[in-house]
Amino acid sequence: MTGSVDREQLNQQMYEVAALLGEDQKAALGQIRAMLLRFGTERVSSWVERAKDLHATGEMTTTEGKPRTLGGVFFFLAKSEMSSAERRQLGLVHTTPPAKPMSWPERLTLFPVLTEEKGTVPTVKITLIGRPGKTEQRGKGFVTVLQNDPPPANLSKVLPAPPADPTHYLTFLPGKQFRKVLEALVANKDDRMIVEGWAAFDPKLGAMCVWAQRVTTVSLERAKRPEKEPSPPES
Repeated sequence: MTGSVDREQLNQQMYEVAALLGEDQKAALGQIRAMLLRFGTERVSSWVERAKDLHATGEMTTTEGKPRTLGGVFFFLAKSEMSSAERRQLGLVHTTPPAKPMSWPERLTLFPVLTEEKGTVPTVKITLIGRPGKTEQRGKGFVTVLQNDPPPANLSKVLPAPPADPTHYLTFLPGKQFRKVLEALVANKDDRMIVEGWAAFDPKLGAMCVWAQRVTTVSLERAKRPEKEPSPPES
């Protein structure tokens, strides 16, 4: 439409198009009116007729796989044929809904699919930081069970929420390293053990097993750092 526009005629056309599409929401009416004003009756009518044909096929679906309504097909078609500038001018900018994060139960169906073409991991390393509980000596080594706290709140929101149930870590510790660590832990109740090693899941225990390669504590690591030299006095 160009030149002066008859408001009453424009509103009548808007309601006629809306009736054909089965749209009665205020937002949809406003969009139809803006499209009539910007592109004219002929082009809008063309979109309506083509939308009817597409809707009849039943192949036009939403991002969730549900069939689009006739009005939904009309708006999708019209917006797809507008330039980005035209969509902005009419307030019809396509918005992509935020992707839903993966849910924890989805892992059950996803795992067998992904195992059809597995990747390889030449190096496996796990780090545990905490304080040991009951410890048993076996040969020249020690064994203890560690349990993690609840998941931290700062995990990425795009990832599935981990289970709240704790994981147990059956940890095998070299005796020579662990004895030094034990002395440090007894001397300082606030100190924490650091275990770095290789890990594997034991299905019979329902727990992770960790073979420690390096065992130390936070305080022992801090003591290794060179002390900062004091700053020279100001002259």
